[in-house]
Amino acid sequence: APTLRLERDDVAAQGRHLLIQYEAGRRKEALAGLRARGIRVLEAVPRNAVSAWVPAGADPLAAPGVRWAGPLAPTDKVSLRAEHRARNLSVLVDVFPDVRRSAARAAIGRVGGREIPNSYLRATTLHVEIDASALGSLAAQDEVSFIYAASAAIEQNQPVVMCMGALAQGA
Repeated sequence: APTLRLERDDVAAQGRHLLIQYEAGRRKEALAGLRARGIRVLEAVPRNAVSAWVPAGADPLAAPGVRWAGPLAPTDKVSLRAEHRARNLSVLVDVFPDVRRSAARAAIGRVGGREIPNSYLRATTLHVEIDASALGSLAAQDEVSFIYAASAAIEQNQPVVMCMGALAQGA
């Protein structure tokens, strides 16, 4: 079986978030194998995949039924609607469910972003103002799951109903 190689940085030294795809029909077997290796499965991702926290030294490809594992490229984490806007962007930043709010704020701050308080968002979503040139750096942060443009209602701090999107709980 192929082995997974991760770049070594501060985050990867402890572990990191990865997308893990398993073979059709082998979901239970793959998830059990991942959990047996200390890998925390976070969310189901259509079709036959999950997002997961993989501790350093754990190899998800060694789990039975797993066919691919790797990080999403930063460009895959940014909505096209967020990319094609003005220099100062108002975006929503989704973080993985196991990321503490303080860690999410730190990741945003590392790239020069600023959180805009909004009590209508779910715990894993932050409203952020950021320079367009830093969007790729923000997407490259391990804590970040996805980035998309903030609506006018969000920018005006109005109540909103958030769509759960492609990711679903209960992997």
